[in-house]
Amino acid sequence: MKWFRPKQKSSTVSPTKVLVSAVGADEELAAMADCDAGIYEKHYANVTNTPVSDADSLVDIIKTGAFDLVHVLANVNTDGTIGRTHADRVLRTCAKTDVKLVFFAAENPYDAYGPHFQPGPLNLIMTMDRRGDDFPVFLDGLLGKMSSGTTMPIAWKELLPPIGAAPEDIILEPACILDVRQGGVVLLGKDQTVALNAQNAQGRTLLSQGVGIMSGFSFTRDGDVYSGPFIYREEDRRVNIYWEWSIDPNHDIGFGYIDLREWHEPKGTKIDKEHQLKILRKLRQWLKDQNVKSPLDLPLEIETTDRPCHWANCSERKTKGSAYCPRHRDLSLLRE
Repeated sequence: MKWFRPKQKSSTVSPTKVLVSAVGADEELAAMADCDAGIYEKHYANVTNTPVSDADSLVDIIKTGAFDLVHVLANVNTDGTIGRTHADRVLRTCAKTDVKLVFFAAENPYDAYGPHFQPGPLNLIMTMDRRGDDFPVFLDGLLGKMSSGTTMPIAWKELLPPIGAAPEDIILEPACILDVRQGGVVLLGKDQTVALNAQNAQGRTLLSQGVGIMSGFSFTRDGDVYSGPFIYREEDRRVNIYWEWSIDPNHDIGFGYIDLREWHEPKGTKIDKEHQLKILRKLRQWLKDQNVKSPLDLPLEIETTDRPCHWANCSERKTKGSAYCPRHRDLSLLRE
């Protein structure tokens, strides 16, 4: 059963309404908000820059403002709170008022975001390191592409420096977590009235519910259309393999890592390395049969070189385009 379907329609916003807000009395956050708002004003006509005393006041503005993009400068605690208000309240309000993108642009540690930020049906950017003076340059480039009709994930990808770029030409991207739930959203800026087809703009494939069954085992997909687990079943055993939507234009989905060390059912039962490799190769073939591109894909022709595999104590030759021989390429995809 085919369970991958192309997304049929885009979501194009024009004119885009932007809110920039520093939360609290921190003068540094206020200065960053003024700087960032100035960059938004270059690309969008409807920009509101309003500092607030606390996150509850921010929620009140979002409720009444009908914003499409909310750019927040706030210190987030490691329990996910901004002051005494949990950030989840901000995100739930954004989701209810149809905000398309929320950008937390102040520097906060990963643990402050982590499991606390559940965006719902919107795109979320969470910043850990602005990269100093490179941030305004990167933001300017990002908004320039977005306001001209490029979706946020693709615009971000296009700003990454090419391999071999001269150091003086490299603009460091901010260290951010991107959680993409509406990858087809287009946030048009000044004098932009064209509506883009999301499928052509992104070249992306989305996932619908379904089951793929092959001899002796089965894969199913769970979760939303942008992330979740593939569920592999073999007799009475089950293991989840987590995937997410990919911003790499060469792939439809990606994997942070593939953890096949233990079965989820029966819980805690170890999976030996050879069995892990078998599951990995079945997943690769299954995705290929569904016409889904992923980092598991192999080249059409596997060519060996005269150079040794980089895996310790391996005497095999590495394949073209890889540091490893075929077996160790697969092993490198598995979590140790």
